[in-house]
Amino acid sequence: DTVAFELMDLLKAKARHFIQLNEYVYRLFDGQSVVTFTTLENNIQVEMVKG
Repeated sequence: DTVAFELMDLLKAKARHFIQLNEYVYRLFDGQSVVTFTTLENNIQVEMVKG
């Protein structure tokens, strides 16, 4: 979904650390929260963990 990818790009720009764990999984750290994006077959799942 285009909106989800745009959101991911915005968060990437703001995140202090951005890690691509594999072809489908991306993780963002901002020092307090961790956001994990799982992108499979045009389906993006977003999971956020507050630190």
